[in-house]
Amino acid sequence: MDQAVFYGILIPFLGTSLGAACVFFMKHDMSERLSRILTGFAAGVMVAASIWSLLIPAMEQSEEMGKFAFIPAAAGLIDSWKVLQPLLLPILVITVVITIFVMVVTGKIAQMIAQKRGIKNE
Repeated sequence: MDQAVFYGILIPFLGTSLGAACVFFMKHDMSERLSRILTGFAAGVMVAASIWSLLIPAMEQSEEMGKFAFIPAAAGLIDSWKVLQPLLLPILVITVVITIFVMVVTGKIAQMIAQKRGIKNE
């Protein structure tokens, strides 16, 4: 077996095993809030993985189709709609909430830096 393939399989396996071990050993000590945060994080990771590992490579492989390069990726999403449909609303809510949170935190930090530098808000 090629060494790159071995490491390509080993690294996700170790990460998944470590995450599962943490949940297994912490399941009684974990608060509901932490559980929701970790679930949201896992959902975000899965969305990112599906976009960068599945959708973008599918569109790159079909570049010779020109402006219709999105069709194979769209067909895959349509085929998976029954699986994705119950997850769509929670993922969208998590994405919107996290986006707003990041915007608020960024704005507050920018205001704090501006106040320290003596820059007035105009």
